[in-house]
Amino acid sequence: MNKTQAVKTFPCYKNNKGKIIFSEENLPPCAAEIERKNVYRLCLNGKINKEAFDCTYINKKKKKLTIRDDSLSDAGTFSTSCCYELKEIIKKQAMFTKNNPKAIIAIGDIEKESGYSCTDREWKTKKNSHIHWWIYLESKPYQHNFKEYKHEE
Repeated sequence: MNKTQAVKTFPCYKNNKGKIIFSEENLPPCAAEIERKNVYRLCLNGKINKEAFDCTYINKKKKKLTIRDDSLSDAGTFSTSCCYELKEIIKKQAMFTKNNPKAIIAIGDIEKESGYSCTDREWKTKKNSHIHWWIYLESKPYQHNFKEYKHEE
């Protein structure tokens, strides 16, 4: 994938002034594939909607948080985070609900048509179940691919 393809495909590769904010090193990595994966997503706003599937970069911009320059050269900044292991997303929910009490877990599938994805294990050789997902601009996984996960009591 090159810069031109990325700008046309992924919404967050331009800042609010339309300037391209990435270089070749922060494109989705070679390990990223277009394949179906079953995942869990933490929805901090308590809803399964577009906002709940924004990438890290867009989330930080909306919250007016500082985005370090080194983050802009990391493709993960422009991805949406998911996990393939339930226990890991439950830990994240416990951590994030302190500031986001409405947070829920969504379960669903990364469909082939929705974008590229890869695990930290494939890309960064980390031993967790974290998945980076670069969602296509026209894709709306929150409309039909995901539902709320209900914890068993």
